[in-house]
Amino acid sequence: MTEAFESFIEDAFIEPIRSVVIVDDDYPTIEEVLTSAHEGKAERQKDWVKNPQQAMDVVSEFRSKEKKYILDIHDAQNLTDDDEVEGAAHLHQTDLLVLDYQLDPENAEDHTRSLRIARKLFASEHFNLIIVNTNKNLDVVFENFLVGLLEKNRLPALTEEAQAKVEEAFDNTDIPDDFEDKLDKAVGFRQYSSVVQDCKNIRLVMSGRSEFAALTKVFSDTKLHKKYWLDMAMSGVLNYQRKIADRLSDANCGVSSFRDAGEVKWIRSDRGFITFSDKQAKKPLLDALRAALADWKPRPSRLLLAKMSADIENQGVEMQDRALADNHSSALWFKELLLSGEVERKSTIDRAVRRHIESMVSEVLPGVRTFAERLVESQRCEMEADNISIVEKHYQVNLANTAQLKKAQLLHNALVCSEDVGGWHIQTGHVFEAAGETWICVSPLCDTVPAQISKNNIELHGDRLRFSAIKLHSEKPNKLPKSVQSNRFIFLSSVDDVYVFSIVASPDAMPETEVFYADNKGIFHEDFKFTVSRSEVDQKSKELCMVSHPAEVRYQLRYEYAQNLVQRLGGAVTRIGLDFAGE
Repeated sequence: MTEAFESFIEDAFIEPIRSVVIVDDDYPTIEEVLTSAHEGKAERQKDWVKNPQQAMDVVSEFRSKEKKYILDIHDAQNLTDDDEVEGAAHLHQTDLLVLDYQLDPENAEDHTRSLRIARKLFASEHFNLIIVNTNKNLDVVFENFLVGLLEKNRLPALTEEAQAKVEEAFDNTDIPDDFEDKLDKAVGFRQYSSVVQDCKNIRLVMSGRSEFAALTKVFSDTKLHKKYWLDMAMSGVLNYQRKIADRLSDANCGVSSFRDAGEVKWIRSDRGFITFSDKQAKKPLLDALRAALADWKPRPSRLLLAKMSADIENQGVEMQDRALADNHSSALWFKELLLSGEVERKSTIDRAVRRHIESMVSEVLPGVRTFAERLVESQRCEMEADNISIVEKHYQVNLANTAQLKKAQLLHNALVCSEDVGGWHIQTGHVFEAAGETWICVSPLCDTVPAQISKNNIELHGDRLRFSAIKLHSEKPNKLPKSVQSNRFIFLSSVDDVYVFSIVASPDAMPETEVFYADNKGIFHEDFKFTVSRSEVDQKSKELCMVSHPAEVRYQLRYEYAQNLVQRLGGAVTRIGLDFAGE
């Protein structure tokens, strides 16, 4: 019998939990208990004193015989403004945060403190699992949290064309006086959140399906022509956004998806996952988290990365011990740092970090590989069509469709070929623009390290770094070229597009190479900008001279692909058989 998908969610997200922080103004803190024991009374009589069982049930869940978590309780009494919320660093250093919805004892209806904490956690660098625990109606709590985590103007204003159609609708239709009131009543949180989730959902108004049934009825009763429905509906949704503007977040909390499925409700960003639990139901909090994660259905690739991240964190100390066990090599490394100049020091640190990262990946690889094999075995089928259906279920991509397959291949090529731009000096694989052309640095990495410029080059070129580059020829963006396996194309990702370049102007041509000289030893002076010079013919005197150009690194090839181009360059300049006859 194959493993259930939920077991992999358990391994990737629940099993790694080691520490839990409960933030609840009615729970006992260590300081409060000690103060009460010492002075005989607490500052404020909390509910747990009168009804300790509710707090004990929650605490006991995380102190069971099976697994004892590191547990802390914070009553949030000092979290009265954003600065104090910002200073509560331990709130986002825990694996799981149990957050009470109402944290202000003076105002039982106020949820702003818990919302501010959630906003801060969604902006942190640590991925946070959060359970909002409440006595209030979960529908109301979910709405307040989702609205409070969405940024102002999440939905853009109507285009000029759409606004013109709305105005045309009012001019060409006998609009009753109560139309706008009915429009306001038909558009609320459910309609707004549906459009935020997917702007295409506004099209449901055309059929009157789901949450847009009331809005469809308003348009039908008004005898509004259907050509105006979509723009009029969107204007109603945007009007609701304006009405709740003071509840929306000033900052972008990065909410990427959410779901309200009865008792199972959750909100997700790249930095966190929030679910909601009813205190009165008295169900285990981890069960609520499990149900929400299962409903989210994280994709296999996310499960794999979550597992790898958890294993690295779990084995971190052991990895450090093994990496630092050799005192002799570590001593030599630190001596190099102490004796190096500023530029040399950066390169030495970079090399050490890369080696340790590779070592960490090697350490966790066996466990992650076993996890991946189990995951694949639990999902795979015998027939290709069935496997394609499983892929579509997880990723909403139909690889049996030619257009979607081509898009997947294009994005895959960009993923394996390029990476985010990094580094502090021009190096192998950097794709830069200069003089209206696109080039890629193909000098060996050791030749581009500023500290390793030879004395001879310094005497000849001053502080300029000499490097070689291949000219790139642009292909159609977002389109998979023919003969993609011909070893002449590279795929580079940007925010919205995949740019395709060829290293030759035509299949029979050779790469065009150029020697550049980068100022300041190739070190970037602003972001990824620098200045390069090359020899060019002066159009007036026809003499050869050096001309400087501003340059900027726009993309970066993965090292193994860049190394392939270095080898191609070697072949281009050392061709055998230049005098051979024949085509």
